[in-house]
Amino acid sequence: MRAVVIGGGFGGLASAALLAKRGYEVVLVEKNCRLGGRSVLYDIRGHRVEIGPTWYLMDDVIDKVLGEIGGRTYEVAELNPSMMFVDRSHGKIEVGRDLPQRLEELERGAGDRFVELMREAGRLYHVVVEHMLLRKYETWLDMLSAARAGVGFAKYLVTSFGSLVERRFKSPLIQRLLEYDSMFLGSPPRELPALYGLLLNYSVFVRGVKAPKGGFAAVIRNLIEAGARLGVDFRSCTAARRILVEGGKVRGVETASGVLGSDVVVVNADYKRGEELLEPRYRSYGEAYWGRVKMAPSAYMALLSGDRWEGPPHLIYISEWERHLSALTGGRDMPQLPSFYLHVPSVVEPDWAPPGRSSMFILVPSPPGVDYWPRGLAEKLAAEATGGSAETLAEFPSRFFCDYYGAYQCTALGPRHTLRQTALGRPLMRSRVVRGLYFVGQYTHPGIGVPSVLASAYILARYYV
Repeated sequence: MRAVVIGGGFGGLASAALLAKRGYEVVLVEKNCRLGGRSVLYDIRGHRVEIGPTWYLMDDVIDKVLGEIGGRTYEVAELNPSMMFVDRSHGKIEVGRDLPQRLEELERGAGDRFVELMREAGRLYHVVVEHMLLRKYETWLDMLSAARAGVGFAKYLVTSFGSLVERRFKSPLIQRLLEYDSMFLGSPPRELPALYGLLLNYSVFVRGVKAPKGGFAAVIRNLIEAGARLGVDFRSCTAARRILVEGGKVRGVETASGVLGSDVVVVNADYKRGEELLEPRYRSYGEAYWGRVKMAPSAYMALLSGDRWEGPPHLIYISEWERHLSALTGGRDMPQLPSFYLHVPSVVEPDWAPPGRSSMFILVPSPPGVDYWPRGLAEKLAAEATGGSAETLAEFPSRFFCDYYGAYQCTALGPRHTLRQTALGRPLMRSRVVRGLYFVGQYTHPGIGVPSVLASAYILARYYV
C-alpha cells in the first residue's frame, strides 16, 4: 500500500511516520524547501529565534503520539516562573507555582477560588484526554458516545468562559489573566466555550508551561528522524499540483516532477487550499461553507535583538482589550498600541543570543483577511514590554501566512474554537466525496495547537487507515 502526505508540518510529519509504521510505503511532499510547517528556526547575526509555536503544553499528549513512533528524543525543561502577564490598565503579575498566593494578594478569597476552579478544570482535562480528544468525529453517534464518556461536561460547552470567570473573580487583572488566550485565539471570552478556557488554564497554570531543549526545532527533528527510520521518503521543494481521482477514489498526486501513485493521500496543508487541488466536484466544502466559517486571527510577527532580559521567557502584554478583540472579530480598526506576545528563547537557551543580548520573537494577533504590517512596530512593543531597547532583525506581515503557507484569509491558526466549530463542527478528517483522501492539522478535530495537530495524526492512524 502506498501513501502520499502533502505538507511537512507537525501533522504531516507525524502522519507519515505513523503510516510507515503501519506498513505503508510513504512519500511526503512539501512545497517549501524545508520541513516543519509553521515552525521555523532562524539564525540571524548570532541570534537564534523561532517563529510559530513556542508554548510547550499538554506534554502527556505529545509523548503519547511520539511514543507510537519510537519515543521522545529531546529533553524538556520545567519553567518556573513561566510567564510575566501585563495588563496596561490594571497591573502585572508573574506566573509561577505560587500563583494562588499572588491572586490572593489581588483579591480576598481569589486564591482558594482559583484552586477550586483548577480542580474542576483538572477533572475535565482528564476526561477529555482519556475519552474525547483522541477519537474520530464523523456522525452524531460519535458525539453521543463521547458525551456518555464525559458525563457532565456538556454544561461547559454551552456556558461561556467569560461568564464563568466573571462570576468567580472581580479583579480585572485576574479576569484578564485567565481570559488572555481569547485574544490570541480570536474568540472573545463570551463566545469561547468554558470547556476550552478551562483546559487552557489547566494546561498553563497547573500542568505548567515547559520548554523543549533546542526549541520546537527539536520536536520537528524528532519527527523527521522517526519517519526516516521507518522508511518515509521526504521530498521538500516539491509542490503538489493536483490530487488525482479515478472512480471516486484517490490514485495519486501530481507534482512538477511527475505523478506519485498512491492508495491513500493525507493533506496537512491549509484545508481549503488542499481541496483546491481537487476538481470542484470532488470537494467536500464549497465557497458558501468557507464564507460562514469564523477564522482565527492572522498575525504580524518580528524577530529582534534586545537588551538582556532576565524575566520569564514568555510575556503577555494586554492593551485596549475590547478594541483589539473587536478588531479581530470584524469590528473596529486595530489599536495604536495593540496587545501582543513576546517570547525570549535565550532565557532557556543562553547560547541563542550574543553575550549581553536577548533573542526575541513578537507576535501581534491581527484580523484574518487583513494585510496588517505597521513597519517598525516591533521595537516599540519590545521597549514597552521590557523597558529596554531592541533592534528588529526581521518582520513578517500578516500576508506571510497567505504567501508562504497558502492559508485561507491569512489565518495563523485555522477556524476559531467556538461551540459550532468543535468536533463535528470542524472540517472532517475524511473526505465526504473521495475514498482514501484524509486531512490532518489545525482545521480538523481536535483543533489548534501542536498537541491537537499531533493528535489528529494519531486519530488518522488509529481509526482511518
